[in-house]
Amino acid sequence: MQTIRDRVMRREPMEPGEQIGLYGWLFGSYHLLQKHLVADVAEYGLSGGQPKILFAVARHPGCTQKELAAECLVEQATVTVLLTRLEEQGLIERRAAQGDRRAWHVYLTQDGQQVLQQILAVMRCLEDVFFGGISAEEKEVFLRVLRHGVGNLL
Repeated sequence: MQTIRDRVMRREPMEPGEQIGLYGWLFGSYHLLQKHLVADVAEYGLSGGQPKILFAVARHPGCTQKELAAECLVEQATVTVLLTRLEEQGLIERRAAQGDRRAWHVYLTQDGQQVLQQILAVMRCLEDVFFGGISAEEKEVFLRVLRHGVGNLL
C-alpha cells in the first residue's frame, strides 16, 4: 500500500480527506486562537500583527527593525508600519543607533510593558479555554510532542 509520504515524494496529490491531519488541525487551531486574540486585544487599540512585535521587543530590548523582521518572519516594510503605529500609541520607542543614522533600536515603553502584561493575561485565558477538559498530563504531553516536532523542522 502506498503511503501519503510516498505520494508526496512523487508529487502525487492527496485526497481532500487526507489533508485534515497535522496541517488541518494546526492551521485551524491557530486561526481560531488568532481570531479570538485579535478580538480581545482590539480593546487595547492593537491590530493582529502588533502583539507579536511587542513580544519580540520584550525578548530582545534594543533590537533593530531588521532583527525584528527576521524574528517575526515578516518583511522589513511590515515591521516599519507596525512599529510606527506602536510608537504613535506610545507602546514602543525607537532610538537611533550610534554610528548608523539608518538603523534604529527598539524598546518597550512602560505603557508597552503594561499592555504586554494584559495581552499575556488574554493569552492565558485563551489557553485555558483551548485546554478545557484536558488533564495537566495530557497538556504536557501535547506540548512536548509539539516542541519535538518543531525541533525536527529546525
